[in-house]
Amino acid sequence: MPFLERHNNYRERKKKKKIYINTYQCT
Repeated sequence: MPFLERHNNYRERKKKKKIYINTYQCT
């Protein structure tokens, strides 16, 4: 289970990073 949790965390961070980059470029 820890591995899956870690993987989900990684995906969530990636998503947030993507959103952050998008908002940064829009500004």
